[in-house]
Amino acid sequence: SVSDFDAGLVDLYAKVRDYYYSGNRRSKSTIYGTDLFFDAREGTTLDRFGDYAVTLNTTSNVVEWHWDRLYKIIANANTILDKVGETEINDLDKIRIEAEARFFRGFGYRHLVYYFGAVPLLLNAVESPRTDFTRNSENEILEQIEADLLFAADNLPAIEDATDGRLNNLVAYHYLAETYITLGRFSEAISAATIVIDNPNTSLMTDRFGTRSGEPGDVYWDLFRRGNQNRTTGNTEAIWVAQMELDVPGGMITSTG
Repeated sequence: SVSDFDAGLVDLYAKVRDYYYSGNRRSKSTIYGTDLFFDAREGTTLDRFGDYAVTLNTTSNVVEWHWDRLYKIIANANTILDKVGETEINDLDKIRIEAEARFFRGFGYRHLVYYFGAVPLLLNAVESPRTDFTRNSENEILEQIEADLLFAADNLPAIEDATDGRLNNLVAYHYLAETYITLGRFSEAISAATIVIDNPNTSLMTDRFGTRSGEPGDVYWDLFRRGNQNRTTGNTEAIWVAQMELDVPGGMITSTG
């Protein structure tokens, strides 16, 4: 049913959110570069890329942490994509579900190709144990990311129609621009980025807004107040916002730590 597929999609949102914001220091690899703070220093915690000789090898649990979580996103997206064509739900729902699932598959490969280069490209669910995987070239991976993101860009809802936290077409165009830069197709990168920048529903915030706009401060201060990140609060800068709720099941954050 549509609700079954939506449950599977919501789990993909949760997996991406956990990958970036789980609180595990390994997730900080998605944020910090090789020379920011202490990630490039020797002798730091093994949860981070501090000592390359220790953490960047085939037995490192830091490397495994990223590999496993990204391929789990891809595996679950592939399961949705394999099954959605077999159902009798209406075509509009099928296209929406496929667009979200293909975005997440492209998103997973986007990370893998930048971390590891050539990796196995899987476009269907793996339903039995396999040991015969081989790596596809970086270019093959990038071209698949492009194909998935193009489908998502063409079929995800417009940003003004999307529910807070759910994907919209501008998110896909944003990552398409990045993919085209990597592929060296710069005019296409400019075109994709321009779609995001010139959209009348996106702009940098210039006026006070949100939950504490009546207090002393400025618009930059408002951007970081609790509850001011979503579009429904007036924030036109953000195009995709991870949803978290304090002490709500599935909300990720708790008052007890």
